[in-house]
Amino acid sequence: MFKRLMISVLSLTMVFLLALSASAVVVGYILGDADDSGEVDIADVTLMQRVMAEMTEDTSGMITLRGDVDKSGELEVTDVTWIQRYIAELPVSYPIGERVKPVYPTDPYELPVV
Repeated sequence: MFKRLMISVLSLTMVFLLALSASAVVVGYILGDADDSGEVDIADVTLMQRVMAEMTEDTSGMITLRGDVDKSGELEVTDVTWIQRYIAELPVSYPIGERVKPVYPTDPYELPVV
């Protein structure tokens, strides 16, 4: 009887922990955080400049997605400038540093961009 009780308690605890961890999942990305470090800093600017100079490849497209603050579809000097303004705490026209939710495609066979 004690063994059944312990198994039940353990099972309920596992279900609770799984539910808690599932609700804590964060989706999306931080706009301007090109290197996905969790903060927008000079390392993001450097990485973006390296991609634009073709010194670093963006094979997954995630650097461009996170660094393209004006949503033009590509990394440009203006994106880098906006992020530098954000780092210098100057006014910016985009929600740099804020979490952006994934964009879901209209084609049901495509995967969402996270």
